[in-house]
This record gives sequence, structure tokens and C-alpha cells, in this order.
Amino acid sequence: MARARIALHSYTHAGVLQLGRRFSGDDLIANYSEEEIIEVIRVSTCGVFMVNNLVTKHFGFEEEWKQTNKLFDEWGKHA
Repeated sequence: MARARIALHSYTHAGVLQLGRRFSGDDLIANYSEEEIIEVIRVSTCGVFMVNNLVTKHFGFEEEWKQTNKLFDEWGKHA
């Protein structure tokens, strides 16, 4: 969870850390590690699954809800 918090704060909050992420030495380029990028993608994907799960359940799409849970369980095995 700490990795996700650090990565997400770094992407969203302004300040010295955010400005520092804009540079690599004297070059103006993004400066994020591969692990941080993967963590943000993983957290975002979890959010999409959760919203899809809530919406399909709320509107009574039982088969879609079951499939969403099955896909999320399978995807989570690789994390």
C-alpha cells in the first residue's frame, strides 16, 4: 500500500517532489520508475473492476457481475 500511496501522491500533488519528477538531471523529462508506473496501472485497474462490480450488481446484471468477479480473481493471481 505504501508504494501505491507514494506513486499516486507523486502523480497528483504539486510541490517540490512533483517538480523534481519533471527532470532527469538537466533534462525536462518524466522521471518515474517502471515499478511506480506499474503500481499506478494496477491500482487504476482495481478501481475500474470495483466500479464495474458495483454497477453490474446494482442494475441486476447477475451474469455480468459473476463474470466480472471471475475475471478479477483471475487477474489478481498474476499480481
